[in-house]
Amino acid sequence: MLEYPTIHSLTKHLSEGKDVQLEVEQVRDRAGKQKQAMNRQKQLRTKR
Repeated sequence: MLEYPTIHSLTKHLSEGKDVQLEVEQVRDRAGKQKQAMNRQKQLRTKR
């Protein structure tokens, strides 16, 4: 019949996508911070 027969099951399914999106944003943010840190270290090494 229906894949999500109740409001609860539909809501749960829809909210799972938001969790994934939030995780992607967190990973991108962390990767950006790591890049910035690596660039700072590179700049410090070249100034010596």
